[in-house]
Amino acid sequence: MKKSCIIIFLLANVLLLQAQNIVKVENFVASMLATYPKSTLADVYKSSFQDVFGPEHLVENKESVLNYLNKELTYTEQVTTPYYEFCGTEGRFVRVYLSVVKDEIISKEELADAFIRSSKLINKNIDTKQWQEMWREQCNIVSKMQLELENFQQDSLYIENLIESGRYAWVHSRTYHDTYHPHYRIIHRDIFFKEIFPKIIAKQRQ
Repeated sequence: MKKSCIIIFLLANVLLLQAQNIVKVENFVASMLATYPKSTLADVYKSSFQDVFGPEHLVENKESVLNYLNKELTYTEQVTTPYYEFCGTEGRFVRVYLSVVKDEIISKEELADAFIRSSKLINKNIDTKQWQEMWREQCNIVSKMQLELENFQQDSLYIENLIESGRYAWVHSRTYHDTYHPHYRIIHRDIFFKEIFPKIIAKQRQ
């Protein structure tokens, strides 16, 4: 009897976690589409990837990071997106938009430094199989939301092949890129809340 109760308890916990995950994914995707209605599955995937793994590459050279940031700032018009947004369902990493520099909330040097340090916090504990299972679960939830996402089937197949090949990162969809012109850096949540968020709040209170 005691063993049966334990099994029932464990099963109930599994079902609860699954239900919570479904709600998290649905809320994340709904929020993303509310802000960026032309998002595709590719864009959902990119945010989920960034949530789990952070910046795509380890960055060591601050000079090269600053040079690229300078170039991007020169051809980037005033960013109309929010100053920041959390990635994926857990928000382990944050997209910090270049508007924080253009609006003089933080300096480009501060953003570059935060980005470099965040790149050293890339998640190395999840292998291809684990990530594939995580993404398949998310993709399955998205498919049941009955959304009219552009090129859903093609993107789903491409992403599956991408992960199978051992490569995880992918770019924004062309539609998303051309519509929203995303310009941001991926910053670890802890660094963001400690160093950047307080300055955003201070700016908004002015």
